[in-house]
Amino acid sequence: MSKKPSLVADIVTLTSRLPWWVGLLLAVVSYFGLHRLAGVDVPIATKAADAGSMMIWQFARVAGTFLQYLVPLLCVVGAVVSLLSGRRRKALGDEVGSGARVVGDLDWREFERLVGAWFQRRGFSVSETASGADGGVDLYATRDGERVLVQCKHWRARKVGVEPVRELYGVLAASRGAGAYVVTSGEFTKAAREFARGREIQLVDGGELRKALAVPVAAAGRAPASVSGAPVVDSRVERLEPLRVTQAVGAEPQISEQTPACPRCGAAMTRRVARTGARVGQSFWGCSTFPSCRGAREISA
Repeated sequence: MSKKPSLVADIVTLTSRLPWWVGLLLAVVSYFGLHRLAGVDVPIATKAADAGSMMIWQFARVAGTFLQYLVPLLCVVGAVVSLLSGRRRKALGDEVGSGARVVGDLDWREFERLVGAWFQRRGFSVSETASGADGGVDLYATRDGERVLVQCKHWRARKVGVEPVRELYGVLAASRGAGAYVVTSGEFTKAAREFARGREIQLVDGGELRKALAVPVAAAGRAPASVSGAPVVDSRVERLEPLRVTQAVGAEPQISEQTPACPRCGAAMTRRVARTGARVGQSFWGCSTFPSCRGAREISA
């Protein structure tokens, strides 16, 4: 008896972490699938050896008859929760952006919603995990088929050190994510920022997040603003090669004759090596703010 409420809660929770339209799609698919199971013809056992098979089909038919309405209903409930969560994130982002709320005064759950609101404003579809259960990842943000990993650190009393950043980078390396973000309500240590520099992981502190939310949403048809205020490259613009690159070579990048500026946002570039695609193994200049900006240049002979 205790398993039924748990199963019901699990279905609603799982669906609520998906985009609302996915929940509605699951409701439709589950209804037709279970409805078909409910109408299956149960074979009549003509001998004792067939009795077990008949009982299995009979059980499946009864389960389908009961679940054909319950499962779609739970999926719809989860979709509604997902839709309302998205609206709450947007409302919270507007409040912080207008100055009505302060980042430092939010609790950890509100802070996760705020981070989700920031990604929503940039055109991402946001889904939550079970409180960082997936390798410390709190949110998944997806745009144009590319997914980034997001870890939220609600630390106000102390700075975020290098260890959480290094751990998330390890999770990213083991996944198929396009990049990763660590977002905190406080600040990062110098060691954390040095580790992230040149890698496909970006650090966003509380001040940067508040400033980004205060920027008006970009007009339709234009790329949204990044944390630094520079435009994010539209995904439709052709870019050099896939997102998975090796560690940057050298120390902090500085714009010079040898190290050029990004053609899209003007930031310093860093030398990278393509790990997949037609240019695998070849070096190129990549923007140091990756994955916020994906500007790239060829390395001349």
